[in-house]
This record gives sequence, C-alpha cells and structure tokens, in this order.
Amino acid sequence: MVMSAPRPADQAPELPMSWQHSLTSAVRGVSMQVSRENVLKVRAVLLGEAERLLGSVRSAKFHQGWIGQCGGDPVSIEAAAAFDARIRLVVDHCQRYALELKRAGTALDRIARDYGYTEAQISESFSSAGPGAAG
Repeated sequence: MVMSAPRPADQAPELPMSWQHSLTSAVRGVSMQVSRENVLKVRAVLLGEAERLLGSVRSAKFHQGWIGQCGGDPVSIEAAAAFDARIRLVVDHCQRYALELKRAGTALDRIARDYGYTEAQISESFSSAGPGAAG
C-alpha cells in the first residue's frame, strides 16, 4: 500500500491520465463537484448508481425477446427482430454507462486517500450509504 500525505482541503488531488476521462465525464454528467467534504458521498452515489444499473442490465440480458410477434404476417416477425435489436443496443449502452460510473467512483478512492481518508473510511462510506443513496 502506498501512503500519501494529506492535501489541504482547498487543493484538488491530481488524477492519473487514464482515470481523468471517465471521472470527468461521469462527474460532469451528474453535475457534481468533488471536495474533501463530499468526496466519500460522491463516490458512494456513483458506485451505488453503477450497482443499480448493472443489476438492471443483468436482468435485461436474461430476456430472449422483448417484443413478440404482433400478427401473423411476415412483416411482424421482422419488426419484432428489429425492435429487439434496438433494445439490445440500449441495454449495451446502459451497461457501458454503468461501468463508466463504476470506474469514476473507484477513481475517487485515490482522491479520498489524498484528502487523508483511510481505507476503512472509504470502504465504510459506500456500505453505510447503501446502493444508489443520494442523501
């Protein structure tokens, strides 16, 4: 484990380049600003939402066909297949977004450590907030 000295509350920690894109887009997407006071709560919200969305994606992936045949004509079969293909695209997009939220939440671990939080405090912040907790 690498230990780092706590940073002053008004100085934002610097992220590795590989994390900056996912964290920036996810945090901006939900209009959050990270500070020492809220880093654990923001992390919990991002991880909770990622967990909730990934659970929904797992449930959706069990479906073999969302849209059944609407009629006895040949067009109905093709239409059902086209709708199912579009639904699969939406589910896949949702999964990618959820994984981006999860990466962003995980990236906040390092920032929390840089702010001086311990591993126990970081772990507890998610378990005490519960999945998807915003309050």
